[in-house]
Amino acid sequence: LSSAFLPIFIVAGLGPNTFRVAMAGLFALFFRVLTGIGYMYGARSPLKMLGGLFHAGELYVLYQAGLMAYNGLM
Repeated sequence: LSSAFLPIFIVAGLGPNTFRVAMAGLFALFFRVLTGIGYMYGARSPLKMLGGLFHAGELYVLYQAGLMAYNGLM
């Protein structure tokens, strides 16, 4: 996980949906590992292209953090 995303991930994990945030982090980690393996096989590797799906897990964590902030304001 990138250094800018890690604090958001930690804060989102403190909310009521800890398990969902953890699963989204695991999803992102899995596809980041696929990206790393894809780099071993070159720029056009299908694994490298498939590894871009890690953004889906990160977007879900951002959604959970936003939802937690919204519920805190209301």
